[in-house]
Amino acid sequence: TGFLFFAFTYVQGVLGHVFGEITKHSGHVRLTHTQYAKKERMVSLAYTVTEVGAALKKIRRLPGVTWAYPRIKFGAIWDAKGENRPGLGMALTAQDAARNFEIEQNLLEGRVFIDGALEAVLGRNLAEKLRLKVGEDVLLLGATRYDSFTAAVLTVTGIVNMGNVVENNLAFVSFSAMQPVLDMEDAATEVLVYGRSIFGAEHL
Repeated sequence: TGFLFFAFTYVQGVLGHVFGEITKHSGHVRLTHTQYAKKERMVSLAYTVTEVGAALKKIRRLPGVTWAYPRIKFGAIWDAKGENRPGLGMALTAQDAARNFEIEQNLLEGRVFIDGALEAVLGRNLAEKLRLKVGEDVLLLGATRYDSFTAAVLTVTGIVNMGNVVENNLAFVSFSAMQPVLDMEDAATEVLVYGRSIFGAEHL
């Protein structure tokens, strides 16, 4: 019985670590529009969580919820110094970036963006492709929620090594700064909800 208890505890601990690492990025519960999953690979802004401010207030008051964060995933062309590359942007709060992506610990140089500022932390691979350094500007070219053209100039505040190819090609930017750029006022593509543990997610 003692051995079985030890084995169960050990497996639970390993699974908790593995799932913990996964859910840092994806949340214990993810709230999206009912049609979002069908279009997610296309990085569509057509299906969003609306009235996200009010939704976050309600979610954060729920029993067992430790925190909740809004995010916007979007596609863009990143342009600088005569180079341009298609890529993904991740708009999130600075607290979300620090707590769940551990961007500060993975910075090669510079700092994390400031909430509300047109600033970007670039993955190492994207920064190398665009030949960008901290303090230089990158031009974002993309489409809004309503499929109209949009553009914004962002200052690179940091370059990060996330340890994997996908995230090293991302641009991490401020959620509140990107909302008006993408016509996403009071909207998000997803809300990530976290509890004390992944094992209690069904109760959230």
